[in-house]
Amino acid sequence: CLFSEKAVIVSGTGLLKVKGNYRHAISVDNDFYMRPGPTVVVTGAAKNCLHCNDEIHFTGGYFYASNIAAGGKGIKTDSTLVVDAGRLVINTSGAYGKDDNGEQESPKGIKIDQDITINGGDITVRCTGKCEGSEGIESKKSLTVNGGKIDVMSYDDAINAATLVKISGGETFCLSTNNDGIDSNGDIWITGGKVTSLAANMEAALDNDNPGKNSSFKLDGGEVIGIGGTVYAPTSASGQYCIVYNGCPLSTTQELAVKDESGAKILAVTSPQGSQRAGVLLSSSKFIKDGKYTISIGETVYQTVTLSSKITTIGSQTGPGGGGGFGPGPGGRW
Repeated sequence: CLFSEKAVIVSGTGLLKVKGNYRHAISVDNDFYMRPGPTVVVTGAAKNCLHCNDEIHFTGGYFYASNIAAGGKGIKTDSTLVVDAGRLVINTSGAYGKDDNGEQESPKGIKIDQDITINGGDITVRCTGKCEGSEGIESKKSLTVNGGKIDVMSYDDAINAATLVKISGGETFCLSTNNDGIDSNGDIWITGGKVTSLAANMEAALDNDNPGKNSSFKLDGGEVIGIGGTVYAPTSASGQYCIVYNGCPLSTTQELAVKDESGAKILAVTSPQGSQRAGVLLSSSKFIKDGKYTISIGETVYQTVTLSSKITTIGSQTGPGGGGGFGPGPGGRW
């Protein structure tokens, strides 16, 4: 393993390959910086692949971490994480473990005790351990995405933040096989970028704690597709038009697409998790007031809608799993 009481700066063009047989693979009591050029490969750890007490900051390079340890993390710090550039690939697959106090802990791809800020880079996280809390990216405070490409697949929440998830740019793809795609215990605010969030059949694609009460979900820009068992609509104070489709019959092999009157495709996704009555949220900066749009699955048009208000709702939600029937609505066909 590699241990330092002072800050660690990784630069140059070489390869650093590390494995932690007893505890953490890379353990730093101070800051960890990674600059353009180098490659760091962590092939395993008894605890965490990269563990820091202070800030972790990527401005380039290639960082790969694989961890099968019980309760193990790919990246963990008590402070903040900033990603400006570089390529990060994190894979964890462990089960429940024990922390230093003997308490149960879950595996995580990335766990940050303070804020996460992603300005750029390319981040891929897979957290497949089948236990509660097996999350892809977790911030104990806020998570801000200003740019870059993020691809997260996990058993529990793909992305989780305690206070705020704010997305203003980049591409964010989230998939959870057993919980929410994006989960904020506070607010969700999307002003730009491309966001695709796919949740388990009984969960929400974009879930803010106590929606409409102690927190808010505001949608002011960007391209957003959210699919889950239930769907939370953004606040009516949002600046962008959206469609909430309850009871959408999804297929794992057919594309869900939204087209305008000219037939131009505005939004499209093929979900690997099909559902007979999914809750779907669709929003684009190309949506306009009183615009007419079709929603199709494969070659079948299921809905034709006119956006007369900021939030247009199709069907009714009957609890987890959604509702509203299975066949095409007005304007649709079998």
